[in-house]
Amino acid sequence: MIGFFGRIRKKIYKYASVVVSLTNKDVPNYVQDGCNCVVIENPIDQNKIHLLQDSRTRDGFIAVGRICHQKNYERMLNIFSYLIQMDNSLTLN
Repeated sequence: MIGFFGRIRKKIYKYASVVVSLTNKDVPNYVQDGCNCVVIENPIDQNKIHLLQDSRTRDGFIAVGRICHQKNYERMLNIFSYLIQMDNSLTLN
């Protein structure tokens, strides 16, 4: 079942010149609805992410993103509270 916004998408997006998707996962849905779709992928190359190896670094996690229901920060905090019980040197930044 699609919700209110899904019904609007099906009716309106097909009239757009192009619809931008953030993931390849959504493209088939847009194409099925008759949309011309392009993907703007994540600009971060995960192969270039590395850990700093010096005395100033600590084991920690960082959360980056807008504060909204879809990001599910509540779940992240619940998981982190579980992890910190096993290792209290962890930090959340």
